[in-house]
Amino acid sequence: MAYARPGVPRQTIREGEAVRSIGPVVLMILSALLAGGAVTGSSIDRIAHTAGPAREIAGGLPTDQDVRDALPQVMIDGIHEALPGSIEVPEMLVEPLNKASARAVEVVLDSEGFEPAWLESIDESRQAYVDRLSAVRNGAAETAPATLELGPVVDLGVEGLKEAAPGVGLGLVIDSLGQDITASVPLDLPSADPTVAQRVATTVWLAGSWGWAAVGSAILALAGLVLARPRSRGGVVALGGAVVCLWSAALLILAERLAPDGAVQASEGLGAVAGSRIMTGLAEQVQGVGTASLVGGVVVLIGGVVIRLLVGRGRNG
Repeated sequence: MAYARPGVPRQTIREGEAVRSIGPVVLMILSALLAGGAVTGSSIDRIAHTAGPAREIAGGLPTDQDVRDALPQVMIDGIHEALPGSIEVPEMLVEPLNKASARAVEVVLDSEGFEPAWLESIDESRQAYVDRLSAVRNGAAETAPATLELGPVVDLGVEGLKEAAPGVGLGLVIDSLGQDITASVPLDLPSADPTVAQRVATTVWLAGSWGWAAVGSAILALAGLVLARPRSRGGVVALGGAVVCLWSAALLILAERLAPDGAVQASEGLGAVAGSRIMTGLAEQVQGVGTASLVGGVVVLIGGVVIRLLVGRGRNG
């Protein structure tokens, strides 16, 4: 109840009381939303601009049998495309070249140099995708197709082929292959759609501001606590925790939707297989962020309830 004070209009008192009642609630809700955005944005920014998450998602792809089964054809296609235009492989050598390339892939997959080459391919693929997203946001492109850049892996296979060339009678053909071969495999990801590409590009761009979101969240939370009455501060804190829990639930729902519905087989091509596995890994990343945020939200919620009970008990006592 608002009590009149000498020289202060009742309307002014009521407005002040309303601000102290509603203001902290609004500030804490905004703070919680910014906190959720900061945590999520930090994860997205890491995935887009650092090597670790992408390597975690795609680093184990070659251990997948479907991926291993699809790689030889990619190697064969990369080698054929890398041959100079002036050199035409005689028909009688096409089959030996294909078989030699397939054997080279099997050797490469189990060699010490494969893992560094594969990680380099992941880094190149991630950077190329981020560059395409930037082009979409700047209006220079409508879509951002994702590709698996396998040039470093194909280069490694070519080295193996050159060592084996004298034994398979393909020396002249294989010696004509240069270094830094480009081999791009289109991935079956949703960002090939213009609407999805624009949405993803905007999300990645906004994620770069996660630090400002975190600072804003802290300022709003502090302002909300200062403005709130001592007896209601626990409830305001609990409200913030509840909002974070809702944000986390939305992330967990998103993770479930990102996960592919069914298994993709090697017969559907490396792009489809790798794209499916990458979406699964991305869904796991989102699920991890959602779970961590949910734990944090529950802790804040419980903390707010405890504060409210302690303050209430202290005043009653």
